[in-house]
Amino acid sequence: MNEPDRIDQIVSAVERIVSRDGVQTVSMRAVAAEAGVSLRLVQYYGKTKQDLLTTALHRLSERSVQHWQDSLASSGDSPRHALEAFLVAALPLDEERRAFHRFGVSLEQLAITETHGIRVIYQEHLSQLAAVIAPYIHATTRDADIDLAYELLAFAHGLGSLVMTGTLTDAQAHSLIAGYLDRIHA
Repeated sequence: MNEPDRIDQIVSAVERIVSRDGVQTVSMRAVAAEAGVSLRLVQYYGKTKQDLLTTALHRLSERSVQHWQDSLASSGDSPRHALEAFLVAALPLDEERRAFHRFGVSLEQLAITETHGIRVIYQEHLSQLAAVIAPYIHATTRDADIDLAYELLAFAHGLGSLVMTGTLTDAQAHSLIAGYLDRIHA
């Protein structure tokens, strides 16, 4: 197996562990077992748990930003439709999206509680997402304020957590999305 594939195998194991069991359960041994590789190999690619989590967050950020750029660009017909598609796609309505939400929330918690590289990477990630969303908000509201892009991200994140905890049903979440977009489209 070539080096990029090996790194992917190890980082994917980190993602699965965090999504399933939380950040606190990540250890070099747990990653090696999940990836089906030796402990030495994991240690070769990540000297510490922090290294593994930082690499995983970098990968999450890159994939996430690219995913949302592609998703928004392909929604085509109207900026409002693109924003609605973004919000609906962010809802954790299937196991893949629930795992992604759990992973993101776990790393967000880590970004809040530590001051090393994870916080900076997470902040950069949110800034990149806001920059991707901002043109669609501007086209919908005629307001170029980046704060609206952050507001939409906060809405999407909070809505996802409310769905994940069973506080809101899928139908309620869709209704809130429609109402939110009606309000910002004034």
